[in-house]
Amino acid sequence: MAAQIDAGRVLPVGQSLHLAAFGDFGSGDEHQAAVAKALAKRNGEDHFNLGITLGDNFYRCGVRTIDDEKWKTRWEDLYTPL
Repeated sequence: MAAQIDAGRVLPVGQSLHLAAFGDFGSGDEHQAAVAKALAKRNGEDHFNLGITLGDNFYRCGVRTIDDEKWKTRWEDLYTPL
């Protein structure tokens, strides 16, 4: 029996991983919007295979549900294009 040499592979052989990772972004201010716009532009040039958020996604009190206005304005409106 041959050993498995591709354990954990998530992309086809020869395809590069294009990753976006960002954190401390939940302010809802113009800086968050500018970073989201830059990420969307880069994603349009070379589509991300994976995105990771590193925390502090919603400042102050977070969000209670997906019906919270902050979920829409600080997440969906900004990052859905990705």
